[in-house]
This record gives sequence, structure tokens and C-alpha cells, in this order.
Amino acid sequence: MLITPDDLKLMRESARLRQSVVADRLGVTQGYISRLEKGDIDPPLSKVNQLLKILSSGSQELCREIMTSDVVTIDARDPASLAAEKMQSNDYSQLPVLRGVRLIGSISQRNILDNIHRNLHDMSVEAIMDPEGIPMVTENTPVGAIFPLLLSFDAVLVQKQGRLSGIITKADLKRNTKRMKK
Repeated sequence: MLITPDDLKLMRESARLRQSVVADRLGVTQGYISRLEKGDIDPPLSKVNQLLKILSSGSQELCREIMTSDVVTIDARDPASLAAEKMQSNDYSQLPVLRGVRLIGSISQRNILDNIHRNLHDMSVEAIMDPEGIPMVTENTPVGAIFPLLLSFDAVLVQKQGRLSGIITKADLKRNTKRMKK
């Protein structure tokens, strides 16, 4: 898991915390936080862990408040070529894979590229998908709790009563941060 300076800034802004507040809680100066977010310093792992804990607990906003509700999905029985078309036309890197209404995995651009030498029209999504899928949380999960997930995954799915109700990506966090600044 690689945490970039942009990730730290996005997490802090999404948690609605000023640099000075984070600095006070971390026991450092505001300038230290600024330099971290610019990538000018390489902090010790212990500081990074403390910082992630502070940022994760800072946001009281719930996932349902920032998620994208119109989730583009694909059925496991659809041809893999359709998944490639959906990803390309929507500019997505991955899609949740459903069998009926049940989430069974995800398909990514990497899955498509790994099988590009094969006839994707004759292969089902299920044949090349990743069964591990995308992590899922409930609509009532605090946004801060998904920050660590978004450092390892491109998206987090949101569910309500066992049914897929939304998706959150880093783009959603950025959009929410811009909305909060207005």
C-alpha cells in the first residue's frame, strides 16, 4: 500500500480538518503537515500510522452522503467484450460483477488486458473476473473509515440491507471536498 502526498491531502480535506488541527493532534507543526502534503519529507512509519488514525476519525460524514448512487455493473454471464465496452465508454477502471442482484466479484482493465489475446466476445465476464472483488461497507459507515480501503483499492462499494446502493472512489472524495469549500 503506497500512500501519496495527494492521498494525505485528500484525506485531510475530506475529514474537514485544517493542517493546524492535524498538526496539533500529531504533535508537530503546521509546516510539517504542509511539507508532508507536498511530498518534501519522508516521515517515519509511526507518524504515518498516527496520521492515518487522526484522519480516519476526523470525518463524521456517512458514506451514503457522498456515494455515487448510479452504479454501473455487469452480469457475470455477459461477454467480457461488453465489460470492456462499458469500462471504456464510462472511463472506469473496473466494474462490480453481479449474478442477479448478488455481488460475486469485479472485473478490471487488468483482467481485460491479461486476456486481450483471447476472443473476449466468446468469454463470459465470470471466466476472467477477480472473485475477490471490491470491498463493501454499509451506507452508515463513516467516510473516515474507508480512507484506508481507498489506499489499497480503486473503489469501495456501498450497500443497504445486502443490496448494492452506491460506490465511492477517490473522485467522489475530491468532488465532496470541492463541494464543502463552496
